Amino acid sequence: MRENRYQNSVTNSLLQGLVCCNNSRCNCNCNCNCNCNCNVGPTGPTGPQGIQGVRGIRGPTGPQGMQGISGPTGPQGIQGIRGFRGPTGPQGIQGIEGPTGPMGFQGPQGIQGPTGPQGIQGPVGPTGPMGLQGPQGIQGPTGPQGIQGPVGPTGPAGTDSQLRGVQVQLTNSGGSTIPNGANVLFNNVITDQSLNITYNSANGEFLLTSARNYYISWWIATNGANNSQSITFDVQLNGSGGIRASTPITTGQLHGTAFIAVGAAPATLSLVNVTGDAVSIPTIPIQANIVVMESAL
Repeated sequence: MRENRYQNSVTNSLLQGLVCCNNSRCNCNCNCNCNCNCNVGPTGPTGPQGIQGVRGIRGPTGPQGMQGISGPTGPQGIQGIRGFRGPTGPQGIQGIEGPTGPMGFQGPQGIQGPTGPQGIQGPVGPTGPMGLQGPQGIQGPTGPQGIQGPVGPTGPAGTDSQLRGVQVQLTNSGGSTIPNGANVLFNNVITDQSLNITYNSANGEFLLTSARNYYISWWIATNGANNSQSITFDVQLNGSGGIRASTPITTGQLHGTAFIAVGAAPATLSLVNVTGDAVSIPTIPIQANIVVMESAL
């Protein structure tokens, strides 16, 4: 500590002496008025290095030196990352049209477009030739029986030969059926002008008591026959097959005629259902009618 204080005192004295005497290097005893009494002797040995003085103020920057020689080229650096794509440039001027190329292959058929609007109707064409006649239609059902007309005037007197017979009707069977194989049981006698023809309403048979010719005309109204597709009735003599009438219309009116020669009397005659199924009778005032007339042999 003492050595440090001594050194600091000497240093300060030297500094004051140097400052007062314009930095003259001498061994002087100087006072504050810079009056020095110097005795110059031989140079002594170099003393120990003094303490480093305080750092002076930085001087001004010197002028820029000359540019040095360019150093050797360094190795190529790594490739940088790819930059962003620049904006699209303006469209160039259209070039001249090139020659027409060869025709390409036909492409696949496109999707069908929507149907266009209907065109204006054209003029009417000429009338074509008449077509062939179509097949005949199915016969319609028979209409209802008309009202019976008034009795006509009496005709002139005939010859000795007279037309005689019996007429009967069915009026009480509306809504019923006639079984297959059964006689039609007419219940109402309209006319009986023959001595040779007798009708039995219990069994539906006409008794013919004279050997001669007989003409029969009949009709019957029907209203279906269950599952049968047609209706057939038969005028039978003595219970055997006679003259038939048939119709494919199961609802309507069936009519027929017969001309029978009776060679041996007595004989029986009846109208029989031979349809193969029961025939329904409609509910109308008159359901069936038959006329049996006689003539000479």
